[in-house]
Order: sequence, then structure tokens, then C-alpha cells
Amino acid sequence: MYLMSHQTAKIADPFLCCVYRSLCGYFTESIRWPAGTYGIPKPASGCPYADGFQWQEGWRSQDMNNEYSNNAKSTEFHLDGVVDEKKINRSFCMKTDGTSQQSRPAWPPG
Repeated sequence: MYLMSHQTAKIADPFLCCVYRSLCGYFTESIRWPAGTYGIPKPASGCPYADGFQWQEGWRSQDMNNEYSNNAKSTEFHLDGVVDEKKINRSFCMKTDGTSQQSRPAWPPG
């Protein structure tokens, strides 16, 4: 997989290409999310387009016991979440609907 920029992205796997475009806000075509139930990190822009199901949203919070930690995040932080000295809160988009999976692609190996 090679990523040069959003305009010249060359990704060998079409599924990964769709995920990249969706998470980065460059969605241009319909996505067929893989079969099964799973979760992905929620982008700051919200859960991506879903075809035939609705994402359930959730979060997980990690408390640092009110201690000041060295938690930090990148300047360009595109995920929905909070990272500060006292906690880390991560948001997720969860695919919980396992019905009508026959027309969906399988996850790539790995």
C-alpha cells in the first residue's frame, strides 16, 4: 500500500482505498463494507457512509487516576476523542448488524 496524497493515492487493495477515502473525507463512490460485526476508530468528521446498515457509535474512556501523565496527541488529530493529562477518550463506529452478509466482501487476509 502506498499513499502519496489524497489526490494521487495508489492503494493496491480496493477496500483499503475506500476506507482511506472515507476516513479522510475524499469519499466519491459507494462503499461495500465487509461482512461481519466490527468497529473502526471514529473520524472527527463522524462515522463514514454505510450501505444497508447504520453504524452504532460508542466510546471508551481510560482514566489516569487523576494523575498528570505525559499523554499527548499529534497536532493534526483527525479522530474523535479526547487526549489530555487526566484521561484518554476514544470514539468508535461499530457495525453490529450481521444480517444480509452474503453480498458483502470478506475482509482481506492479514
